[in-house]
Amino acid sequence: IEQLDVRVSSVETKQEEHSNGLRRAAAEINIFRSEVAFCREEVNRLERQSRRCNFRVVGLAGKSPEEGCASLVRSQVLSKFPSITNTVEIEKCYREGRGQPNKPAHIVVRVASHEHKVDIMKQRRNALKDCPFFIVDDLTKRDLAEKRRWAPQAKSLWDSGVKLRFYSGRWRGSLGEIYYFGPNP
Repeated sequence: IEQLDVRVSSVETKQEEHSNGLRRAAAEINIFRSEVAFCREEVNRLERQSRRCNFRVVGLAGKSPEEGCASLVRSQVLSKFPSITNTVEIEKCYREGRGQPNKPAHIVVRVASHEHKVDIMKQRRNALKDCPFFIVDDLTKRDLAEKRRWAPQAKSLWDSGVKLRFYSGRWRGSLGEIYYFGPNP
């Protein structure tokens, strides 16, 4: 009986040591998870910052493969904005992806200043009213997923008179405050 008692005590001690080790490991895993979440948010913020002067042109087909995207955007898109056509400088312009049958690939346009992009985004609804293409913000994958996640609720709120817009990865009210669709986190 004494030998069994010693063996049981030994097993209980080892089990307590393993339980303590598992608790420490679980605590460290939680710390790592929070650090990974923070790093993901920071990477998304930095990617959002790098796309600050970008916008996408959706639905604009090129006349020929040799025609450069920049000249196509300048002649077909920026010409619709007479107040800023001559002042906007295109830094980069390229097609992203291969597109689909009857749907040309998006054109990503980077302009020289954020103010020019803001001017274009403000005037786009009126300027491109009768055009077969449109302009959207160049969002990160995480921001696009967040926008799509709440888009139906945002549309129904918009229809009922609550004006929302998607900015800096969040749906925001008319004064720029973050709008929460569910309970506040």
